[in-house]
Amino acid sequence: VVGIRLVGEWFDAREIGLAEGIYGGLGNFGMAAATFGLPLVALLWGDRENGWRFAMMVSAALCVIWAGVFYRYAEDTPPGRHFKRPKKSGALEISSRGDLFALMFMQVPLVLCMGITAWKLVGVHLLPTWASYVVYVLLACLLGQQVRKI
Repeated sequence: VVGIRLVGEWFDAREIGLAEGIYGGLGNFGMAAATFGLPLVALLWGDRENGWRFAMMVSAALCVIWAGVFYRYAEDTPPGRHFKRPKKSGALEISSRGDLFALMFMQVPLVLCMGITAWKLVGVHLLPTWASYVVYVLLACLLGQQVRKI
């Protein structure tokens, strides 16, 4: 999200789609590199019990280093431009009844994914059954609140 806003400040309207596409593609490339690279780092550690921990430490160290570099050198806007906050913020605006139902329907998958995660955590005994029911009720309330705001 930070990167999309940042990319949006640095490119003209004619170029922003390509720039954000490249930005997203590089994010997918980084994810693929981590998917293939971190298991190799774990194997190179040599210790079957702790190789994955070493791989996570390497990943965390690289993230902290990159955060420092980004904080130090990234600028919010190009020279001569100033960031303008939106006058208002809120939900997406809709212009038809179909858009209303589509936006409400788009809220469901995220809530379902979180519910499935709670269900799986019960299955591996990391979450008690009663707690999963609390999670389901909270997720239903969250979905209701989101739909009400829409």
